[in-house]
Amino acid sequence: MAPRRSLVMGASGFLGSHVTRQLVARGDDVRVMVRSTSSTRGIDDLDVQRCYGDIFDDAAVRAAMAD
Repeated sequence: MAPRRSLVMGASGFLGSHVTRQLVARGDDVRVMVRSTSSTRGIDDLDVQRCYGDIFDDAAVRAAMAD
């Protein structure tokens, strides 16, 4: 069975980093969207694809969601 794909917006925050960890632990293919100025210390050790942008920027959100 193929791994589930997940996009976590705000993965650098407290809740987002914990959600990201749980998704990685269950084997999901995880992509995160964070601002370029965000500290990602809470997820730096995880194998995730990073997208940078603001959730209020429609083009950035579309790009993060694209395959």
